[in-house]
Amino acid sequence: PNQPVFIEARPRIAASLSAGSPGAALDRASLKARLDGRPAEGLVFDNASTVSFTPQAPLSNGTHEFCLDVRNAAGNAAQKACSTFTVAVPPARMSVQPVFAVIPPDAEAAAPVDIEVFDRLGRPVADNTQVELETSAGRFAAAVVETKNGRARAFVISDKNPQQATITARAGGISARCTLT
Repeated sequence: PNQPVFIEARPRIAASLSAGSPGAALDRASLKARLDGRPAEGLVFDNASTVSFTPQAPLSNGTHEFCLDVRNAAGNAAQKACSTFTVAVPPARMSVQPVFAVIPPDAEAAAPVDIEVFDRLGRPVADNTQVELETSAGRFAAAVVETKNGRARAFVISDKNPQQATITARAGGISARCTLT
């Protein structure tokens, strides 16, 4: 199943509740929420059957789990309900840096290029964020790499003719460049 993806670090999470049989009431005092295994304080009853929660602190980019436990006024417990979602604040800042400034012009040498991608809060973007790569000379071993903890490594393979290469990395509407000779 697809899980929701939020581009905000403090997403509003909403859930519909049912007391069970028609006419039954919820025991609001019994409602317990957990976010990533920790108590989630600040639940708001939007109406008789909907509750919402907005985290007080920004959530990290990645997958999270929100769980609810509730009873009806007769004391009957509902099955614990959990849902997973992903926070993926878009890239806002990126850097691209060759590990070596020079690569031999033999059409075989592969030089590593390190890429870092951060969101607007200065945190690493969600894992598996795709970074597209281009070079003005040579070629990349892979034209797309994915981040892990906001970092990715690509390999540019030289041309036979010595020349300067401009390397461009793009992710989520932003880009960064560097040169390699």
